[in-house]
Amino acid sequence: MPLLRAPVRTSRTRPETGLVDCCECVTPAVPWEDSPSAWQLAPLLPTPTSPMSQHKTLLAIGMFTVAAATSVFANRMASSSPTLQFEELSVTIEVNVTDEDFAVVIAMEVAEAFLELIVHDPFENVALHLQASGPEGMAINEFIVEAERFDVQAGLAEFPPGWYRFTALGVDGSTYTGMAELSHDLPTRSQIRQPLDGALVDRNALEIRWGSSHDAEHYILEIEGGGLEWSLELPAGVTSFKVPDQVLRRGVEYQLGVSVVNDMGNMVVHEIHVTTTTR
Repeated sequence: MPLLRAPVRTSRTRPETGLVDCCECVTPAVPWEDSPSAWQLAPLLPTPTSPMSQHKTLLAIGMFTVAAATSVFANRMASSSPTLQFEELSVTIEVNVTDEDFAVVIAMEVAEAFLELIVHDPFENVALHLQASGPEGMAINEFIVEAERFDVQAGLAEFPPGWYRFTALGVDGSTYTGMAELSHDLPTRSQIRQPLDGALVDRNALEIRWGSSHDAEHYILEIEGGGLEWSLELPAGVTSFKVPDQVLRRGVEYQLGVSVVNDMGNMVVHEIHVTTTTR
């Protein structure tokens, strides 16, 4: 996956210590109009890894810990700037059962870049705090908080269910607010049944089959490898897919993933690896 860097600082307060986990990348900003549709932020990991996905990109970051975070809101909230609503806002859970990864996915849409974002959990604790390191602001539509060291139960405990309150400060001084509900209702996992993990496959005759999930709202099929990052959304009644000819290359290892997505937007992913023949 390509690594993109932007002037972003993230932080989360640990309730047991009162300390704030922070990570920062200080390379130049990506212009608003050229920014990717999604960033992936991993503030809790010194060596973050990216789940396979075409529409999410890993932000390369450093890792450090400080005792407090400084907010620019204090200098702006007293002004007469307008308060606006996020155009779109959601908080969902992504669990990778293959790698035992737990992640919280925050997707949002605002009309402009913003300087700061603060997210409060249902108990009014600061769950996430992001600050731009420059006046250009951040052009982020979607990002992931990864907690790879957590098992699922620990991850669920870290991010309680309920309504999360979002406040963002735009580069023009506008304040954006909104609420999004996080559910702990996870879909039943689906396992890839064909091909088997580690199999040698014909690049022009690959059919992927997986087990059905009774609470699937839809499935997402992903293929990654050899420079290919490919994603397809399929309806709940579909449990197989024939990869079109000429999509895959000879002699390349690919990662195949099937995600079950329920009506709350939560996702459970199963992945395998296969290698195409050289003929």
